[in-house]
Amino acid sequence: MIIQSNPSDGFLCLCANQLSDQIFISNEIKELLESSSVLVFESPRHARKILKAAGLHKEHWTLSEHQEKETIERVTEAFTNRENVFYMSDHGDPGFEDPGHYLTKLAYEFFIPIKITGCSSALGGVLSAAPFKPQPFIYASLLPKKKNDRITRLHELKKQNTHIVLLDTPYRFLQLCDEIKQVFSPSTKIIVAQNIGFENQKYYYLPVKDLEGIPSEKTDLFICMIQRQFL
Repeated sequence: MIIQSNPSDGFLCLCANQLSDQIFISNEIKELLESSSVLVFESPRHARKILKAAGLHKEHWTLSEHQEKETIERVTEAFTNRENVFYMSDHGDPGFEDPGHYLTKLAYEFFIPIKITGCSSALGGVLSAAPFKPQPFIYASLLPKKKNDRITRLHELKKQNTHIVLLDTPYRFLQLCDEIKQVFSPSTKIIVAQNIGFENQKYYYLPVKDLEGIPSEKTDLFICMIQRQFL
């Protein structure tokens, strides 16, 4: 089932952080900090640095791998009220060896739109959009051009005991969705990330059988991750 969002839905913004001693706050990040009701960081020290650089004094919350209970409760309340939530990783992307996936999981459960900013690549974006720890994964890149070769490659990847990340050209979006449906079971979960970092970015977490419900006419960039259940 595909849920379309509207402007009153609120959002979860997942913000990557540069690997540097320097702190740079773009106008976009400052606007997101100002417009969000709940600000979440990995550590109080990092939160103070970011807010000082942005010239803001706002209440903030901490989220670590220990899954701070009060933070999760506050974010749940915010999503219930359709409020904006902002999360920034201490270093790197907010889904790669990072507790951001706890908030992403909640966003999907509440049908809250997700925004991702600051990631250096589409790969970082789709990892950040995962409502689970995305490791281990294999980056399978582009499939072969010929249809039979593409199906064969997907069957080979299916044998791997790992999540699978696939990237392809926008005009092959519908073709790839159809091929995935041919190879993987209908209940297999998949993340589809469209137009990461752009104004019209969209993220879907759904069973393979529901792929045909995803709009494709405005897809300029897409990447997907097939979730596997490890033995």
